[in-house]
Amino acid sequence: TGTGLSCNLNGASTTYTCYTGGQIEDGEYAISNTSAGFNTGWHATMEDHTEGDTNGRMLFVNADIPVGEFYRRTISLNVNTDYSFSAWITTVYDTDSFICQGNSVPSNVRFRIEDMMGNIIEETVTGDIANGPDPDWQEFFISFNTGANNDIQLVLSTTPLVDVGMTSPSMTSRYLT
Repeated sequence: TGTGLSCNLNGASTTYTCYTGGQIEDGEYAISNTSAGFNTGWHATMEDHTEGDTNGRMLFVNADIPVGEFYRRTISLNVNTDYSFSAWITTVYDTDSFICQGNSVPSNVRFRIEDMMGNIIEETVTGDIANGPDPDWQEFFISFNTGANNDIQLVLSTTPLVDVGMTSPSMTSRYLT
């Protein structure tokens, strides 16, 4: 939580550049509690999905070509355990602004779980997340088993060129029987 802009991904890395002012350009990201002051055509005063939480931070991503990883983080977990990762995601383009003249590109985020050698343990995509006149926060999940791995890499990337707003990702453990 907090107010104002930040570049702190709390131990995660990215191939994107942190936003420093003006418009958030292709290939840039920002962390903020509001979209106020960001790009023309984006939802002007969007807050995170948590109702009443005015200081909840979000990761704003303006995708680029070629597609890059906007979030990669090593996470230590228990071996041979089922986990589920979730993130709340919405698009930031406001269709009422007509900046894209009816030709807006929907968001599509790829979730990938890798071992420390880069081998894919599990992967999924959100599918197209439509732009609209209001933010439409949706929760997306990926479930996986760590197998023999104590550490995994959580990787998020966009596919194709999209503008995304998302709240802080969360990892939960589910012990399935």
